Amino acid sequence: MAALAGHDLLVFTLTRTAPADTKPDAPARMAVIRVTPDLKKPREQPVEEFEVDFREPFQAYVLGDEYYFLTRSGSVYRAPPADKGKSRRMVAVWAAPQPPVGYIFSDGNRPGVHYLVVTRKREVEQTEWYEYFRLGPNPQTRELKNVEIDSTETPVERAYWMARALRENEILVTPK
Repeated sequence: MAALAGHDLLVFTLTRTAPADTKPDAPARMAVIRVTPDLKKPREQPVEEFEVDFREPFQAYVLGDEYYFLTRSGSVYRAPPADKGKSRRMVAVWAAPQPPVGYIFSDGNRPGVHYLVVTRKREVEQTEWYEYFRLGPNPQTRELKNVEIDSTETPVERAYWMARALRENEILVTPK
């Protein structure tokens, strides 16, 4: 679900069809439904439906009139608006062979601004370093500086140190 400015919600439902013995897999489809809250009964209105390139759990983000999907395996897909009378088409923004997205940070002071972090490995030194990019159609990675994470730290501790580095590098905005 993704909330819209007028407090309506968009619900994204992934439909996967199991193949019959003699038929190939049917493409997975995404149904988008607008839910208008009401104290008595919320109103549901189908918005659109389109084929998707993944079949796994996901998180949805709405940026303007584009939909973005971050999958459990760390891939990012974009569904830009289609020409009138046509369906949206899914485009991979970040997928294998790129390393999976491991963390996403939303800037609470700038709605619609999300940073995704990936882990890179230096084979020679056997060390890790981190890159980030802003969620959008053309990811441009940058090294996340001033972050030192011990390999024994938990995922929550890692997220804390990454968020702190994003803030210290003035990537995430902190009110003064």
